[in-house]
Amino acid sequence: MGVQSEVGLGSQFWVSLPLQEEARPEGFGRWLNPRWESKHLSSLTPKISPAPRLVFVEPSHFLLPVARKYLDHVQVVSASTPVEARDLLALSPAKVVLLRGETSEQTAAWSQEMCESRFQTPLLAFTLPNPLLNQALGVAAYLMKLISSNQMLAAIERIEKPIRSILLVEDDPDALQLFNRILTSKPKKYRVLQASSGQEALSLARAR
Repeated sequence: MGVQSEVGLGSQFWVSLPLQEEARPEGFGRWLNPRWESKHLSSLTPKISPAPRLVFVEPSHFLLPVARKYLDHVQVVSASTPVEARDLLALSPAKVVLLRGETSEQTAAWSQEMCESRFQTPLLAFTLPNPLLNQALGVAAYLMKLISSNQMLAAIERIEKPIRSILLVEDDPDALQLFNRILTSKPKKYRVLQASSGQEALSLARAR
């Protein structure tokens, strides 16, 4: 620190401070500012998350229209064979693969084929025949929830036999009560036997 002064001209002051140069890192770090701090997004910034993706594997498009109708905010894609399903997974990952076989043998074979692939996507496999195949088994109609009273009564009317008693099997107590109310209402007023499980339904069927 110093000063110079001259009469009639003025004074000059100066200060010297020691400056120690910081060591510069080597490699890629030398291009980064060490004083840089990350900036966090505002809480008001909208968060965008991709829609969950489901892959349906089934021989015919039976469940696909229902899934697209009722699964909002979910991306649903379909495949007719395990090979097509693996191609879809290679393009983009999925939350789960839903596999529907029309016979237990087909379900087992397709499940094994999917498990042998390199993808670790969870697999849910089940057997559900196509409604067209059910006709050969004597099934008059195939209904999927949500079921309206008109749909249920119309399915019963397709049976070309007089119906007095109906065995109603449903594991959801609320749905069981709703279906029972539909079947016991006017004009038919069916006699309804209720069961909450398949085992209970078989016991009632054998007893009657």
